[in-house]
Amino acid sequence: MEKIKKDFDCIALKRAAALRLHEATKNMSRDEVLRFWQERNAAFRQKYPKMRVQHQDSPPNP
Repeated sequence: MEKIKKDFDCIALKRAAALRLHEATKNMSRDEVLRFWQERNAAFRQKYPKMRVQHQDSPPNP
């Protein structure tokens, strides 16, 4: 079976992102990791405010 050359490798991208997150948080305490994700979440919500727009036919999030 011949190997196909890919221009984009989704698995490699996922693994690289996971490694970056691991390196960023590996020496943090549990509370520091929680704060890290809370800050990233807040930054994301500020950058992409329409991502949380509720559609009329969708049930509300708890």
